Amino acid sequence: MKSKTGSLLYSQLSSQQKLVLSKGSADVLVADQFGSFTGPKENLPNFQKALSILRIVVEGFAIAEAIVVGYIRVCNGQSIKSKGVYRILVTNLNFGFLQFLREKDSTDIAVVQIDTEMVSDFLLWLKSGERGLSDGTAKQYFSIFRRILERLREERYKLAADLSFPRNPFPDVRSSVKKTKRLDDITYGKVIRACMSEIDLQLNVLLPAWESWDSDEMVEPDDTKKGSGRYSDIRAVWTWVRRNVPAGTLLPTLEDIEKTHPDVSDAVQNHRASNVTRPFYPSPEGIFPFILLLFVYTFANAEPLFGLLQSGVDEQEVMGIRRTVLDLYKNRSDTYQRTFAKDESDRFSPEQLLKVIERWTGHIRPLAGSHPQHIFLFATNRRRVRGFYTIEHDGVGSDVAWNAAVDRFCKKYDLPKIQTRIVRTTGLDVTRELHDDDILAVSAVAGTKAGATLEFHYEGEPTKLRRAEKLLPVMVAYERWAYLGGKPDTRRTPGDSDVLAATPGWGCLDPFASPIPGEREGRSCQAMGRCPACPLGFLDLTSPYALARAVQLADELKAARYYLDHSRWKAAYERALQYLLKKWLPAFTSPEVIEAAKKFSLSPIGRVE
Repeated sequence: MKSKTGSLLYSQLSSQQKLVLSKGSADVLVADQFGSFTGPKENLPNFQKALSILRIVVEGFAIAEAIVVGYIRVCNGQSIKSKGVYRILVTNLNFGFLQFLREKDSTDIAVVQIDTEMVSDFLLWLKSGERGLSDGTAKQYFSIFRRILERLREERYKLAADLSFPRNPFPDVRSSVKKTKRLDDITYGKVIRACMSEIDLQLNVLLPAWESWDSDEMVEPDDTKKGSGRYSDIRAVWTWVRRNVPAGTLLPTLEDIEKTHPDVSDAVQNHRASNVTRPFYPSPEGIFPFILLLFVYTFANAEPLFGLLQSGVDEQEVMGIRRTVLDLYKNRSDTYQRTFAKDESDRFSPEQLLKVIERWTGHIRPLAGSHPQHIFLFATNRRRVRGFYTIEHDGVGSDVAWNAAVDRFCKKYDLPKIQTRIVRTTGLDVTRELHDDDILAVSAVAGTKAGATLEFHYEGEPTKLRRAEKLLPVMVAYERWAYLGGKPDTRRTPGDSDVLAATPGWGCLDPFASPIPGEREGRSCQAMGRCPACPLGFLDLTSPYALARAVQLADELKAARYYLDHSRWKAAYERALQYLLKKWLPAFTSPEVIEAAKKFSLSPIGRVE
């Protein structure tokens, strides 16, 4: 029977189903083969590939058909944007519920046998210590299992009558997620210097070679020598390549060169093939430092930068300054931009790095397959030209070529393993520091809209420590203010002044370990007025505020002789006054500091006792 409407869905029916439909005498049960994909059209190849893997994975299970139907229903609709999710769901199902059934020797159970008790057993299995699963991973394994059964219920599959799921089986999963740590400042500096050093090594070969080619310089073989010695100058090998290898192709293999030009083949081996091919196109290791330095500049997510397209690089003029603009596409968010002033004098500027990469990859761009518009291209050891894989474009979230380049780079420069998310987190933390923890500034740099995203994923220990460091002086000053009955008053203290010391205007090396008699270890020092003679006290000799407070303290110590008992003043403050008059005040010699100090309007320093 032919379809009257030409429906694609109708053509997927089996012969038996079409026969039943033609008679109209029975209910039609449409199984797995009728499940069409209704997700984003561009994701169809990734869905089909993941589905074929799932069919292999569930082979031998009694619930195979139901699992496939439920999986198709989960994947349908427009909610799944990422191309890599389909395979991830299959992986989670395979290592989750299907593995549970294998270990329990229950591959023969029917869907109707999956009841609340089995759900509880599966949860216990996920949470058992011998599994070694994090809460986040266990939650993902349980989630796909639950979603499939819920979709089957919507399709009126016959399920167990008492099947139910706990509301929140992993309540602590959010708090258990480890935040990405940042690089310390020394390591961060080493990474940047290593990138520049490696780029220098590349440019010292690339730029002279390209300059020579642009001038049509040809270095001929040295006919005074024999064999491969005629090509002892690598430029002679490059000349042979330019004459014999068409543009838009990879260099022939050594075996192919050996057949017609054995001397050249030997010379390539003598110079090393990587050095011969370097000016023509990059390897993953060759292009790696350029991309890593751009990660440092942009603080970008890995996917948007790896997937940067030629159309995503533009140039704009802002207030008379030409700027390079990068459009970084983020699948789950909007495109965000990075702009950099053009600087032709700096070989490490983003503009110059991209300029080098554009020329370097031009020779092999026609061979790039599905990546012809990608900025970052390279030739693999298997003679394949491509860009680094991304979930959005390729459905693959990890790249062996990138990981190998990371390992080689870190080993060469004695660095810890570098992950792009750590570079991003470090850059965002530096932004926090420079902008005084301004969430709007950090959000703009991160390309995120929600402050909660920043807090959850990128707010690490350094940020919390800096906040604690800012809070500590305030709490200490408040404690001292309360203990000493409202003095000293630090509310008008300049922001760059130390308020941990007991006396306004002074600094202290350790305010919690005061050597002054009567002070307690671990409590902030309360000995106001005695800092000049204390071995831990000091003054900033470039600060007008410190000088003004020192003069004010000298006046107060002199006045204290009349409102304190003489013996008390002599024991506690006489030495401080002597140090102040003979050591500290004469140390201020800058006329600018002295003049500025005269203009300060200070609150009273208060009685010393």
